Amino acid sequence: MANPKSLIFQLHKHWDVIESLVRASREWPAFDEETVLRLIAKFRRASDNDPEPGETLRSLCNSDVLQWLERTNTLQINPLVQTFVQGLLREHELGLSAVLKARIEEIKNA
Repeated sequence: MANPKSLIFQLHKHWDVIESLVRASREWPAFDEETVLRLIAKFRRASDNDPEPGETLRSLCNSDVLQWLERTNTLQINPLVQTFVQGLLREHELGLSAVLKARIEEIKNA
């Protein structure tokens, strides 16, 4: 079982990467290591404090956000993390649609 503090910290620190992986997991249930490293590099900040993509990948695996599939060389998002992030994304999208609906109503009333 993963440490909840570690999971939350990794979600906070690498949200862009995790969000992209969760969205991509709708089409692909598992990812090869190169794909994940490219995605990490895409969102890597240019600051000196940001670790190399390989270090970030190890960090995500050590915290159990990403898991290696047995007998393969592929990674998957921890199913519990995936469900949690999908719920957050869905709530965010619903909140945005509610805001848009309210603005449309205000425009109609005006």
